[in-house]
Amino acid sequence: MRPLPCITALLLVTGAARAFAPSSTFSHVDWEIACDNTGICRAAGYGPDDGANGFSLLLERKAGPNTSVDGRLRFGGFDDAEAPRGTLRLRVDGRDLGRLADAVDGDVHVLRKEQVAALLKVLPGRATIMIEDGDGQAWPISASGASAVLLRMDDVQGRLGTPGALVRSGTRAEAAVPAARPAPVIARAPALLASRAADAALADDGSLRAALRATLGTDEECTGVQQDHGDAPPLDIQRLDAHRLLVATSCWRGAYNEGIGFWIVRDSAPWQPARVTLDASDFDRGTATLSALQKGRGLGDCLWSARWRWDGKQFQRTREQTSGMCRGFAGGAWDLPTWVTVEAPDRAT
Repeated sequence: MRPLPCITALLLVTGAARAFAPSSTFSHVDWEIACDNTGICRAAGYGPDDGANGFSLLLERKAGPNTSVDGRLRFGGFDDAEAPRGTLRLRVDGRDLGRLADAVDGDVHVLRKEQVAALLKVLPGRATIMIEDGDGQAWPISASGASAVLLRMDDVQGRLGTPGALVRSGTRAEAAVPAARPAPVIARAPALLASRAADAALADDGSLRAALRATLGTDEECTGVQQDHGDAPPLDIQRLDAHRLLVATSCWRGAYNEGIGFWIVRDSAPWQPARVTLDASDFDRGTATLSALQKGRGLGDCLWSARWRWDGKQFQRTREQTSGMCRGFAGGAWDLPTWVTVEAPDRAT
């Protein structure tokens, strides 16, 4: 299977007195973290071992001084999982932290502030965290890896040595913590022009295929431009504007994923290809949006996804995220974005 983009990416950030990293992902044992380009960090912990048929804990913190940590719990499992029944309670090291709030969105329980505070005190250590239901069933949340992941959250957000740090606190002024960054604003896409009769014929132009092939690195795969024309997957060509085209072709296939390559090119030689991605899944012409969705394994319990939208000049990345570790949650446990944007308002408004 081709490795999913960004699921295993790691951006190591060191030093406390600097702006936070644009985005970062990191995992250790049963915990992981994803921080997006605005500075929001989300840390998720799971049950020990494979964590299947159990709960996941999500801790979320916005960037900036004096921000609080929000917590949520979610149950997930395979089809034969025995779901919790009755009132759920949270216990840490044998101490009862009270009942969980009723689930929202089907299976997500929002933690009270005092429950989150109690968890943050013990997670860097060897805490025993259990969720118990009314029938006496219990599900653990592992603390293994939490210390490293929460330290990474402090580091990425520039909190090391401040009173608000979760792991390595100190006396450095809280005001020194970098403020949140605004999400990039993406222009609304102009209407695409209809393709011309001659556009499709360019798929047989060997110089176009060669120009696309030249954008690949030595270890990159795209059968649609690397194989001989007669054996290669076809090129699909659509018009973007008066002078530019969008070219697509199948690049790679795995057991349960495939990647489609997309390039922006001029509508005549020299083609001047600008590669967008080799990992897309679809193009929605109505919204001028490229999308990618790939599984980490066949069960579909961990995903990577991304979107790019045409803004009249280029395809701008509008969102990228993973769904967490492969731990038995249908569609993944959480949305863990590493890149977010906002859409520009209509000029009329």
